[in-house]
Amino acid sequence: MAGLPAGAACNLFLAQSSAPPFGAIQYLAELETGDGGAAEISLETAVLDSPSASTRQRVRTVALLSLLHGADPVVAHVDLATRGKRFTPRIDWDAGVGAAHAAAVASLLAPDLSAAWDRLEAVVRLSAAETDRRACRRALLRVARRCWSGEREAISRRDLLSELEREPPLRPDTGRRLRAILTEP
Repeated sequence: MAGLPAGAACNLFLAQSSAPPFGAIQYLAELETGDGGAAEISLETAVLDSPSASTRQRVRTVALLSLLHGADPVVAHVDLATRGKRFTPRIDWDAGVGAAHAAAVASLLAPDLSAAWDRLEAVVRLSAAETDRRACRRALLRVARRCWSGEREAISRRDLLSELEREPPLRPDTGRRLRAILTEP
């Protein structure tokens, strides 16, 4: 590979966002050149979740790395929704991180669940036992995966309550508080 001396090594990070059925695929490649300068590449992959269990990615892109003998490496990002057209993110740095995040991530929460989300998180985070927190996470992920796959548009209170009821019983206090929030008018 041009530019790397014999015996050199480097790491490359590539990512594909919103890989089916959810989340992203991360690639970590290690590149080493032998004594004669020939390159050897090892590649590892890992599947990553969406930014959170309550969001979806608005933009689906993949980074393509071209390694050609005698040429500098080239990375091109393409938008999967436009059949591989080159993608250049437009970020208004003056608008701040929140604006950039909102441009890339959308909430999965239906308005009825969004209105109660902070209170639900507080119950789970502050008063639930670890087993209850894991059960709540599993329930949320099951319904979120249906949104990520396109089967559902959003997660409602009813959806989350239905998934929680599939879990082993929560501690009585946690279950009562979550049900009260999820069933209130």
